[in-house]
Order: sequence, then structure tokens, then C-alpha cells
Amino acid sequence: MIVLDSRPLPVPLGPRLVRRHRAPLATLSLRLLAVAALALALLAALALHQPSDQAGAYSPDSGAAYSAQVVGTAGPALAPSQIVPARSSRASQIIQLPDPRAARPSARPLPPAAGDTMVGGPTISPARINAVLAAYGSPMSGDGQAIYNLGVQYGIDPAYCLAFFVHESGAGTQGEAVLTHNLGNIRAIAGLPSLDGYRYFDTWLDGAKAWYELISGLYIKQWKLATVSQIIPVYAPSGDSNDPTAYIDGVNQLVAGWRAQSGL
Repeated sequence: MIVLDSRPLPVPLGPRLVRRHRAPLATLSLRLLAVAALALALLAALALHQPSDQAGAYSPDSGAAYSAQVVGTAGPALAPSQIVPARSSRASQIIQLPDPRAARPSARPLPPAAGDTMVGGPTISPARINAVLAAYGSPMSGDGQAIYNLGVQYGIDPAYCLAFFVHESGAGTQGEAVLTHNLGNIRAIAGLPSLDGYRYFDTWLDGAKAWYELISGLYIKQWKLATVSQIIPVYAPSGDSNDPTAYIDGVNQLVAGWRAQSGL
């Protein structure tokens, strides 16, 4: 006799166990592959990233923050930064601080100098400087571009460097400057090369750079003297057998004439 049972027949456990474990393993493998691919992509992005040489700051509008870096003559160097609260709570503002290792004169363009103020951009061209040097038979003939570039670098109209050079030594053709390469007849400083009471330089360009450094660093930045009439009485005082008034008039007339020839 056959007895009918309404319960379903038991299914063998083997195949069910296999089916239950295959799907999770396949899903896990795909996830591992996706994670590995993402990690490789991040590593590739980091390897290709190059830090910017621009000093950055947090922008409250965009919410973006950038690192700051200064590139000096010795190669890239991280610049010190100061973190302060920003207007947005999402980030902090990065304020760039001066890096003493990268201290150097600013080359930021300035508006052309006006009047007898020496501070400012060039009012004569390198070609005009070369023409003046050639007219005097100067040993610096052909160095007009270098004199111009130094003026831009130090924020001083190169017309005044040229005028001092002409007034002091006939553009390097007269007096002690012929021996010292001292463009402005700068007095000797203890510990530095000198000759007959004046600083000595190996080249005329070294002497030109020293003049720009002296006027920019000492007279303009430290003593706050900016005009010809302010600087010359200190630079060439009457106590050293100079005539400051004649010196001022001579420099101003030279610069005014060159500017007129340049159409300024």
C-alpha cells in the first residue's frame, strides 16, 4: 500500500550549500576589484600631482584651500603659513608669511615714476640707456638692459641710476670710479673691498646693483626718503665738498631731457 504524504520531499543539502555560497563569493570578488582599482587610481593621481609655486589662500566663496610654496634660488622650499579662522566654518584661511630664505627685492611692476620721485617703474627704455652710455663712451655701453632690469627689480626708475652715473663720473669715464667700478662713488664700508675710501667692485654691474641696493634699502625703505631733493643732500652732503643744489638740478635736468626724448 502506498501512503501519500503532503509534505515536500527533502532536497539534498549539497547543491543548496553550493548555491548559497557561490553568490556571496562572486560579489565579494567584484567589490575587492573595485576597491583595488580605486586605490590604484588614487596612487596614480598622487604620483602625477605637482605642488603649485603660487602662494595660496582659502576662498570663502568656493570653499577651496590651496597650499603655499615659495620657490627660491636654492629650489622649492615650503613657506611658513599661519592658520587663522576664516569667515566660513568649513575651512581655515591660509595667510602667507614672508620666508626669510627667499627674501629678495620685489619685481612687481610699478607705475612709471613721476616728478622727481625715484620710486616707480622705468621712464626710459633700455635702448635709450644704451644710447646715453654710448654717447659718453661709457665702459658700460651695451649694458642698458641690465641697468633697466635692476631698476624694475628694485622698484627704482633706472633713469636716476643713469643720471647719478653720469653726474658722478661721466658714466664711468672720469675720476676714481674708473678704477673702482663704483657707479655711484659709494663710500667704503668696513670689511668690504675698497680703494682710496670708496667701495671696490669687480664689475660695473656689481657696482650698479650695489647702488640700487643702497638707495632702495637704506634711503627709501629705512629712512623714508624718496625724491631727488630728499636723497641727494644726504647722499652727497655739502660737508664732503659737494654742492647738493647743483647736484639736484643736474640729475633732474638729465632725467627730464631723457624722458622728453622718450615722449614722456
